Amino acid sequence: MYKSLDMTSIQSDAQTTSSRLGLPKKENNISVKEIIEKYYTQNPDLLKHALIAKIEEDRKQAANDRLKTEQARIQLRQLDLKLIQEQSNQQRKSPMMVHPVQWK
Repeated sequence: MYKSLDMTSIQSDAQTTSSRLGLPKKENNISVKEIIEKYYTQNPDLLKHALIAKIEEDRKQAANDRLKTEQARIQLRQLDLKLIQEQSNQQRKSPMMVHPVQWK
């Protein structure tokens, strides 16, 4: 069915994919300009698809960031409500403080 994912199989799959695409095995210090010149000048459609995929990835990340922000805002409001409820309960439980009358 599905093969288990481990680092060895992931690296192997990545090497197979990169060799199939004609990509170098290790080039850590390559700029975006160099990548475009080397891999996309002969195939502009490939660049178009890569950029579309990047845009979609950025949109998903932005949506995820907005979701996390909204969840944090909701959690903060829930904590505020809980604090208000606890303060209200404390005020009902404790009798009103009345200054004692001093007899002379």
